[in-house]
Amino acid sequence: MLTRERQQTAIISYVRAFLKSYRGRILEEIIIKAYVSLAACSNEDEKILGEALNACRAFWLAAQALPNYQIEQARPHNRCIYAALAVRDILNKRGIVAAEVYTCGLQIRLFDPNTGQTLKGIAVGNPEGLAGPKHWNAHLVVRAGDFLFDPTLVQASRPWNDLPHVGAFRFGAPEWHHVTMSAGTAKTSAVTVTPVANEQLEIAYFELPSEPGFEKRSYRTSSNSGVKQRRDVVSAALRLLDADSEIKLTEVEARTIDLSVMGLMTTS
Repeated sequence: MLTRERQQTAIISYVRAFLKSYRGRILEEIIIKAYVSLAACSNEDEKILGEALNACRAFWLAAQALPNYQIEQARPHNRCIYAALAVRDILNKRGIVAAEVYTCGLQIRLFDPNTGQTLKGIAVGNPEGLAGPKHWNAHLVVRAGDFLFDPTLVQASRPWNDLPHVGAFRFGAPEWHHVTMSAGTAKTSAVTVTPVANEQLEIAYFELPSEPGFEKRSYRTSSNSGVKQRRDVVSAALRLLDADSEIKLTEVEARTIDLSVMGLMTTS
């Protein structure tokens, strides 16, 4: 767990989806990163982590093989509801019956490690953001075991943040860590910090603030939540998982970060 007093070693495990083509079509290379220390994982943790990363990988490969992937609006990149529900379904059918979708906010910020000053940022779930029937001001991910899996972290990708398509994070955050917005603060559900060039990148998932209008937002009202929307991709992903080899979890990068200079918000 992150603490203010001690240094936290951020170990990134990552895998790539290696299938390059399908029926003659060149596929997008899918980058998957687990911002998790495998040394801190139990055998059960590794099992869940591996199953869920495999499910996310199979989902993306299956989605790219569908005819409607040629239509930009139909791709998973900006369809977190569609993607999270599909991955949840895949996991449930693969025996991870406790996997469930989790509604939250997401904040990405690049900051100066020496001053803590935010240099660039992007967020969804701020009460000041667009909300209503056509604007779902929230993010949907999958919770399984002690982890959050974000099948569409790529939708927050920008040239400055080097985000992958899929991210996995340990669920839980220190009591003192929260996300600050103009309307107040929000409790953090999961957080990690990773180096990007000479700066640091914070990825934080947070509980949605209790502001007017937020209590009416539900992913279930979205057209992307329909079972028919994801039936084909779930079936195709399950076939891939039955036929394909599993992802190997490999720790590839370790960095030590001093949280006392990160500018992470703390309680007084």
